Amino acid sequence: MLVCKDIRICSDDFGAIFVDPRTGEWFGANPVASFLLSLLVAPRSIEEMISAVMTEFSVDEATADRDVRHFCEMLLSKRIAHDFSPPTKMSRGNR
Repeated sequence: MLVCKDIRICSDDFGAIFVDPRTGEWFGANPVASFLLSLLVAPRSIEEMISAVMTEFSVDEATADRDVRHFCEMLLSKRIAHDFSPPTKMSRGNR
């Protein structure tokens, strides 16, 4: 998953505000959501985000899994982020 390049994020110790200039919508984010947004400036898998949340916030896997998946579903539904699939290398026979 990767945050769309148009999204603007402003973070502080209390969380973040992120704005979609394409729609004019803005969203408030708590510290966990702010942390996840900071991860998504580079492509990350759900599993990587779950592991990072467990480490950063000392929560169990079930809690991290639930929170990360819920947040990612919201980002996808609002088109704030998109699924990222890294390009695959073509085999020599397919060039």
